[in-house]
Amino acid sequence: MGINTVLYKLLAYIVGSVFAGVGGCFFAIKMTAISPESFTFLQSANVLLAIVLGGMGKIPGAILGAFLLVLFPEVFREIGGTRMLFFGIILILVMIFRPQGVWPERRS
Repeated sequence: MGINTVLYKLLAYIVGSVFAGVGGCFFAIKMTAISPESFTFLQSANVLLAIVLGGMGKIPGAILGAFLLVLFPEVFREIGGTRMLFFGIILILVMIFRPQGVWPERRS
């Protein structure tokens, strides 16, 4: 078709790296010090969970998943430590009954 796929894949990788670098700069400015202890497994799992919860096929799905991941624990803050238990149960139910995510990829 005449489209240089290697060039566009490389450009996508570069743009993603630029956004990650800028985000890392903002994080470093906010924290004033960076160390390996600043990044836990729970943070990595939350990012992956937001993408899986929203739907891996669409960017709005990942945004919706991140919004739900932040909103749910805050709404149920008054029930204390059991809120994460309810959050986990809801995530398991979503993964069982809607494995494509809340905002699935549109299939033709």
